[in-house]
Amino acid sequence: MNKDKIYSQPLSKVTPFTFNKEVAEVFDDMVNRSIPFYKELQELIAQLALAYVQPESSIYDLGCSTGETMLQISRKSSTPLSIIGLDSSEQMITKAKKKCQKYPHLLFNKADITDFEFQPSSVFILTYVMQFIAPEKRLSFLKTIYSHLLPKGVLIISEKIKFPNINEDIVGFYEQFKAKNYYSELEIKQKREALENVLISYTLPENIELLKQAGFSIVQPVFQYLNFCCLLAIKND
Repeated sequence: MNKDKIYSQPLSKVTPFTFNKEVAEVFDDMVNRSIPFYKELQELIAQLALAYVQPESSIYDLGCSTGETMLQISRKSSTPLSIIGLDSSEQMITKAKKKCQKYPHLLFNKADITDFEFQPSSVFILTYVMQFIAPEKRLSFLKTIYSHLLPKGVLIISEKIKFPNINEDIVGFYEQFKAKNYYSELEIKQKREALENVLISYTLPENIELLKQAGFSIVQPVFQYLNFCCLLAIKND
């Protein structure tokens, strides 16, 4: 696992964050050090996916990055499943294919997830992805997912959230978490600048309301630590 040192040196100009080759090469280290309980969340997502996947249906991992979630599901499943990973970053897809080469049943495609023709499926996964989609596109995107879910199908969605009154305090606690994982003040500052206006988070109630507007009647938080949350949304028809 290559170590994330992207923001370790002073930059004359901090450019907006993108999932380029540099990020793809260190992505696994980056998320493990930047996202609280990332390993445990991956295990939880795998358990949820296996609990709700329906016979002869597929699982979509949207914004699959290096394929870690798909690996977790495959390792926990007693039989090979149809799991399709989509990502708009060609570098991420290349990394995922290499990482998952021992699992030929895992399929990866470079694609814009907001403009893709999905097949009817029982499980969709969005792990810290919707926060990077333009806010004006989110509702129609979620409606598309909902329309391609089988009855009793689920969307497992994880998001970085904001708080209406104490957001600065929570962000401060989160940055302490990053410091404990050996990110310097410079790295934290420059990464924060790179993500400004790129990662746009909603509050937890706003996310729940958006999912309900998309058609989901059951929306249940299943994990939260500071400003990171995972929700289970069920198509109850």
